[in-house]
Amino acid sequence: MQKILLILVFMLLFQYGKAQNEFITTWKPSNDSAQNILGGVPSTSTQIWFPGIGNNFSVFWEEVGYPLHNGTLSNITSTANFLIDFGTPQNPVASNATYKVKISNGSSNFSTVKFPHTIIIFPFDTPPFVSENSGDTKK
Repeated sequence: MQKILLILVFMLLFQYGKAQNEFITTWKPSNDSAQNILGGVPSTSTQIWFPGIGNNFSVFWEEVGYPLHNGTLSNITSTANFLIDFGTPQNPVASNATYKVKISNGSSNFSTVKFPHTIIIFPFDTPPFVSENSGDTKK
C-alpha cells in the first residue's frame, strides 16, 4: 500500500511540474573566437556566435555586475547560429566583461543549442573552420 501511495504522490508532482522555458548561459566575449563560420567573419571581442536553433524566440543579455548594460533581441530565427553584439562593456577592464544570455521561448520555439562536433585547424594565422552547427566555444 505504501508503494502505491508513493507512486501516486510522484505522479501528482510530475503532473504539476513545469518545463523550463528559458535557457541561460554565461559568456566572456573577449576570449578568442573559436570559429570562422563557413568562411564568414569570426566574432570580435564584444560579440559571440550563439549556436542556437529555433523560430521567433527572444534573447535577453546583461553584463554581469553591470545590470544597466543590457539588451533584448526579438523574433530571432536561426537554423545554425546567430551573432550577439554586446557593445562597449561597462566593466573598467573590458577584457574581464562577462555576460548572462537568456533565451526565452515566449510564444515561439527555441529548440537546440549545438556546439561543433568537427573543427578543422588550418596552418598559419587563419581562424579554424567549424561545422555548420557551431558557436564560440572558447567564449
